[in-house]
Amino acid sequence: MLPRPGDLFKAWILPLTFVVGLLSTGAPDGRSVVRAVLVWLVLELLIYQARYQWNDIRGFHADLAHPDASSRGRLPGPAHRARAHVRASRLVMGARLATAACLALALRTLDVGRPLLLLAVAVFGAAFAYEWLRSTACGRTDRVPPPVRPGLLAIWIVIGAGYAIRGATGLLLALHDPSLAVIVTAALTMWAFGIAFVTARWTLEALAFARTADDGLAWEVRSQQAREHTLALVRWLPAGPPQDRAGGPVPPQRWPALAGVTAWQAPWNLAIL
Repeated sequence: MLPRPGDLFKAWILPLTFVVGLLSTGAPDGRSVVRAVLVWLVLELLIYQARYQWNDIRGFHADLAHPDASSRGRLPGPAHRARAHVRASRLVMGARLATAACLALALRTLDVGRPLLLLAVAVFGAAFAYEWLRSTACGRTDRVPPPVRPGLLAIWIVIGAGYAIRGATGLLLALHDPSLAVIVTAALTMWAFGIAFVTARWTLEALAFARTADDGLAWEVRSQQAREHTLALVRWLPAGPPQDRAGGPVPPQRWPALAGVTAWQAPWNLAIL
């Protein structure tokens, strides 16, 4: 069972860049395709799912305090069962990583061991940076929007790393002798795409903490919910009360807030540029 089945939509990135790489090299090699499929499956079903479990373990109590806790697909409560649920999740996380290591050893004739080791280091290196930044930059204030401090800016930059890892891996698995310029350019492009996508998504998710007021939005948030990294983004929401495209009022959670033009300074717009 996957801890976050909804996040499997990101799994298209590696196959897409792999196909782009194949199109630039000509006819695909059967061994390379098999190798890429194996690396892809282990990355998405074992390494990344273990990473998501680590995130859910660290954010257990903050996730329980989220307004949409019952539908977000995080580690389930209640709070008094935290020790048992965290212990079970750690065991499954360890089993996933151990399975990935065993597969890397068992399939060494296909040369998947080194890519999987590098991917595990990259994924958990980016995860460590993200978790450390969240622990230092979030959980300090219930002000909305909170001030944009260096820690929050760093979080918004780090979140693009996973997209760069997936995108560059797909190209590297397809290209026999890629130039450094190609890999760096592809990685930076995918990194920027990740920043744009996630910051826009987080802005919409932050509307779960809002309710409609006469002069716009009223926010209900507590510092222990540790959501400054998402709530700081609402400063770039369009002004005024939520309305649908026909001009009628809608609840904030159903407001297509980013369907229109937003300020160029918004992180997703800067990342796209």
